[in-house]
Formats: sequence, C-alpha cells, structure tokens
Amino acid sequence: MIEIDKKAKKILFNYFWKNGWIDDKKIFINDDDFLYAKEKGLMFDFFDEIINHDDLIKNIKNLIDEIDFNNTIKAFYAVYQLEHCI
Repeated sequence: MIEIDKKAKKILFNYFWKNGWIDDKKIFINDDDFLYAKEKGLMFDFFDEIINHDDLIKNIKNLIDEIDFNNTIKAFYAVYQLEHCI
C-alpha cells in the first residue's frame, strides 16, 4: 500500500476545494506549499494552457464519441482469449 504524505495531500485538496470546487480564477498556492506537494508527487508543473473543468468534460465526451464500440468489444475479447487460452 502506498502511503500518501498527509501535508502534501492537504495542500492538494486545499488548492482545489473549499466547501466546493474553487473557481479557476481564484485558485492560489504559495511557492513553498507547491514545491512541497510537487516533491511528494501530488502536484506538477503547470502547463501554459490550463483547461477548466467544464472544457475537460466536453473533451472527454468528444473522445468517447470517437470510440468504435465494435473495436472495443474485439479488444476485450482478444484479451479474454489470451488470458483463458481459448
């Protein structure tokens, strides 16, 4: 079982959540907290473009629409055959 650093976890949760999701425009973290959580593997460097929650959900839905259902079934069946030597 992987043990998560409690302080880093608190930093991460406080960054995104305070009685609900924090608005993207109001998110703030001080450098020391960020570096600590990053060192513990719970945060990472930011990208030039940050995607907000709603845009992320739209992107995921679009990707799901692109998945071919028949190919998905074939892939699962192929793995099943390999695992059960059919």
